[in-house]
Amino acid sequence: AKLLASLGEPTRDAVLAQLMNADPASLLATARLLREFPLPCPVGPLAKLLGHEQSAIREEAAGALSNRDDAEAVNALRGALLHGREDLRRQAAVALGRCRGPGVRETLSQALESCLANDDTGSAKEVIFALGKQGQAECAPILAELLKRKKRFGGRKLRELKLTAVGALAKIPGDAAAAALSRAAESRDAHLRRAAELALSRREAWLQDDSTAANEAPTGPA
Repeated sequence: AKLLASLGEPTRDAVLAQLMNADPASLLATARLLREFPLPCPVGPLAKLLGHEQSAIREEAAGALSNRDDAEAVNALRGALLHGREDLRRQAAVALGRCRGPGVRETLSQALESCLANDDTGSAKEVIFALGKQGQAECAPILAELLKRKKRFGGRKLRELKLTAVGALAKIPGDAAAAALSRAAESRDAHLRRAAELALSRREAWLQDDSTAANEAPTGPA
């Protein structure tokens, strides 16, 4: 990011102008650049790319939006997550897992309910991963409610989602996450019980690893 900033306004403007290019290769390269090296950029052109016919371009645009951490970017990803095609929903969920903008947690909670209502297991798993990636104690109650669900969603599918939720809870700090895992460790479902027991036994080390990784993560090339 510092390198791009040092190149000056004309170069940055030239990069951003490529978002208006109709050539898919140029769009892909530009969206990828903006994902890897965040630049001040209007949300509109990136949001438009979420509707591009090429999945790779949609994925890079979602990643670039995840760097914005503002309400406009969150709203663009929210629309993709709630109303996009299946692969776009998953891409938006991944991006929201990295985003720290306002309303992300509420968006993911709403999306999880929508996925459950529509029997969309794949997108539901990505939403659960995103809640864990957020790493916020406030995300724990959302996953705890999922662990309480009965088998109306379908036994095998619901178990798969609960196991995913256990893994996400293991990465979330706070008493609420620990309590949800403790309840799951008493489940009559042997698979869920063993997963929760393992998560509880390794949770402190995992949280420490995540904290260390976050502190050591580079902020961009010099």
